Amino acid sequence: MDVLSTMGTDDLRTAVWIVAVAATVAVAALQLLAPTARRSGKDWRPAGLAALQSLRAGAGAYAAASLAAAFYILGHASDVRWSAGRDAPFDVPELAPSLPLFDGIVNALNGFASTVESGVNDALAIKNAFIVSGDFMVMALWGTVAMVCIAIAAFLLGRHVEAQRVRQLDELAVRQRHLEAEVGRLRDRLELLSLNSPAANQPPTS
Repeated sequence: MDVLSTMGTDDLRTAVWIVAVAATVAVAALQLLAPTARRSGKDWRPAGLAALQSLRAGAGAYAAASLAAAFYILGHASDVRWSAGRDAPFDVPELAPSLPLFDGIVNALNGFASTVESGVNDALAIKNAFIVSGDFMVMALWGTVAMVCIAIAAFLLGRHVEAQRVRQLDELAVRQRHLEAEVGRLRDRLELLSLNSPAANQPPTS
């Protein structure tokens, strides 16, 4: 958390993207290193399906990191970091007594003004924290939408590939039955030829 305490709004956005890219690359690397991926020609899944799965992981990480950043900002709502570039700090000029007789009154007024200044700045910081956290929640929403869309696309692609695989297996089964029928016909012809051959018609010699 010490690292987060030094990060502003732009830094948090950059960190969210870094987490998303790292998740995408990690899942892609795991798929490349998986045993099924190393079996060249034996894995029927296309590269597009693996790419969609990696992107889905990246979108999920993007949504999760954005939501975590939003909750972090809300947990530190009074931090002035969220007001950077939005509202200038409220500053009340300090009064200086002209006569020592009025020191007590002036000090009391300065103390009251300082309390008001602190309260106004805290209110501005909390307002800006809600605005900034709302931006990150919108980012999380878009990440979730992207993850769901990619998941649907991966599901449809997987169904399509599975249907192709089943169709190929059916075609292979049809070809196998056709070849078995051809082999059976050839065997019958060979048996018929062997029965009609002159050697088969000659009487046995004693």
